[in-house]
Amino acid sequence: MQWQQFLRITLVLLSLNLSAENFGYLTHQLYQFLGIAALIFYALISFPFGRSTQQTGTFLLGVFLLLFSLFFFSGSILSRITGTGLFLFALGLLLKSKGEGLREIPLLLSTVTIYFLFFLFYLYSPPFWYALSTISLQFSGLIGTLTAVPMSCSSSFMGIPILVLFLTFILLSFFCSGRKKPFLFILSLISFLFLSGYYLALVELLPSLGKSVMKSFSDEHNFVRLFLGFLFEKDYPLPRNNYRMNAPLLLFLLCLIPLWLILWKRTAEGIFSRSGKGRVFATPAFLAAIVLLTAVLTVDLPGTPSPKKHVVLYNKGFLNWQVPGFSMFGSRSAGMFGNLPLFLAAMGFSTEKVDNISPEVLQDAQILMMINVDREVPREELQAIWNFVEGGGSLLLLGDHTFYKHGVKRIILNDILEPYSIRYNFDSADWFIGGWLHSYRYASHPVTVGMRDDMNDAGIVIGASLSAPPPAFPLVTGKYGYSDPGNEMDGGQRGYLGNLNYDQGEPLGDIVLCAAQHHGRGKVMVFGDTSSFANAILVNSHDFVNRVFTWLAREESPRQYRRALLISLLLLLPGLFFFLQGSQKPYLLVLSLVAALSVVWCAEKIKSSHNQKELRGAIAYVGSSHGERFSPESWNENAVMGLYLNLMRNGYLPLTLRRFEESRLKEADLLVLIAPSAPFSGKEIGWIRDFVSGGGILMLSAGWEEREASLTLMDTFGFALEHLPLAQFISVIPRANQRVRFAEAWPVISTGEQSEVIAAYQTYPVIVKRAYGDG
Repeated sequence: MQWQQFLRITLVLLSLNLSAENFGYLTHQLYQFLGIAALIFYALISFPFGRSTQQTGTFLLGVFLLLFSLFFFSGSILSRITGTGLFLFALGLLLKSKGEGLREIPLLLSTVTIYFLFFLFYLYSPPFWYALSTISLQFSGLIGTLTAVPMSCSSSFMGIPILVLFLTFILLSFFCSGRKKPFLFILSLISFLFLSGYYLALVELLPSLGKSVMKSFSDEHNFVRLFLGFLFEKDYPLPRNNYRMNAPLLLFLLCLIPLWLILWKRTAEGIFSRSGKGRVFATPAFLAAIVLLTAVLTVDLPGTPSPKKHVVLYNKGFLNWQVPGFSMFGSRSAGMFGNLPLFLAAMGFSTEKVDNISPEVLQDAQILMMINVDREVPREELQAIWNFVEGGGSLLLLGDHTFYKHGVKRIILNDILEPYSIRYNFDSADWFIGGWLHSYRYASHPVTVGMRDDMNDAGIVIGASLSAPPPAFPLVTGKYGYSDPGNEMDGGQRGYLGNLNYDQGEPLGDIVLCAAQHHGRGKVMVFGDTSSFANAILVNSHDFVNRVFTWLAREESPRQYRRALLISLLLLLPGLFFFLQGSQKPYLLVLSLVAALSVVWCAEKIKSSHNQKELRGAIAYVGSSHGERFSPESWNENAVMGLYLNLMRNGYLPLTLRRFEESRLKEADLLVLIAPSAPFSGKEIGWIRDFVSGGGILMLSAGWEEREASLTLMDTFGFALEHLPLAQFISVIPRANQRVRFAEAWPVISTGEQSEVIAAYQTYPVIVKRAYGDG
């Protein structure tokens, strides 16, 4: 029956959309789980459990490949799409071993392969991404004009990846069908265009529709009224635009209508019609074309480190170079960028602060950094900057939201960017979820490759959005955010901020937060926010900042993204030709997916190789790799920002240690571990032992309730805890003449020699230190 096939195909398309994270704001882990669940449900309703196995070897191979495919779902979007293709192929083998088959599997495999290629271009070709973004903004603007409801949606919120998937399947199902129905096909294509506009209009009209429905429910505690109010009213606890964050799910449901039309009274048939082996050369030629086009898009050969190790820091702007001192405490004592020169020194750079820029100042420099420039830069200084970049130098420009100069009525930062295509917008790049958690989209680039966004490793907060048309390219994009226009009439009272709420017509989704551009022999990198480099956030964003300066300090040939796109598209045509000339077996598509993904993995490895410099200096690492029990927030009762600031006051450069590696310990002078919840392995304890015996300092804090994960580590250095709760008390540390309050404490037992009690409650030691080797 057609409805059964419709259900099966819907499940696979649902899984692909979930794997590609097309439905708006969900965590990456939830997307992965739901994508696998949809595929497993597809397999369960398709598998003939009552039939006996006729081909044992085929059955075992299918089971192995099916289980193997699940490992791909823990990776990137391209990895999950590949896993979907491998899963379908494995299911086809299992059905074949039972003497059964699903006619839609070859068609779905073809859809998966084309969708993989689409996302390959979408994620790895900035001009391709920019073109789709422009189309989305123009189309949504047109719908807004027609409906008198202003709208400006990015490709993510307009649902371009969803539309491409459905169009791919429908095009393949039509052209590969032996019983073509042109009327239904044309009707399906027209319905896609109509449904896209209808979807956009419906999303913008939902608030007024919801409020109209609410008025018909007089009881404030009515469930329908509460639910609609939760979605659309300002006064409810969560933002009134919650529904917009997952609006693309509505587009998916609407796209099922043309899918049903194309499957109405017919079955989806396979694309593979050629019998026999086909032309001998065609199969390797097809695979070679796929591998080559993938390599052209993804492989970026790293440059060589510049012999120049000097960074010029422009000293004029809204900034300061203060670091925490003992004269000021609290959340406002962190300073702004005072730790940045120390961090650059730890990376091996020399730094110089200058008030004026000239060719002589930049002569020995590789990087010029300018932050929040709030005055007009003289033309001769601008020319010196542009010549510096043209000749091979790197410009790093940091700005902030609505950074508008009222006297000249423009964003002065854009004066510096005159020769380049990047521009600051007069807005605030705002988020729907604080900290851009699960909301970033990182470019495949040495600066951002492999980065995560579950803890805001980039450290970007609310800044300005950027315009970055080719030849510029975005490095960090806020997928679930919006552009809130500034207010010129503010007069600077609130920093020209808008209302910091999403309003109809404001650009929605895929907000560019950081962009770069090759120019001449040099580079330009622009941030719409300064937070990543500030003292209080640098403690967490240090790996990202390290990558920024490492890349800017490299000499390399400019990456020609538009040329790479053209060459890849040209390679795609012979790839299709060779496939049609070959045997057209389903396994060829799976091989092409795995081969292309392997090239992507290799390219990512190349980009991540030596993309960070090792640090040297007074480094203090605060561990967070073993589930240490403290809040990642800066200031709350379980946070440790006060610890970071006190480490700064005592001359350390404190950084969060998210990946516990031996190389990191070799960089550090001090390691702080706060109640780990996961035990350290024997190898890791060996690293810590070598670190301390070589002169490092280990600070471990743990109570009786949290001791389990630290028992082996404490025993290694001759410590243990006594089961005696001491509750709250104040202890005086004689050497420092300081009174210290303990909220709860447990006596520390030291079994080693040369132990010294730092703090105690009566006769019970609560802080004890001892020498171990040179540490």
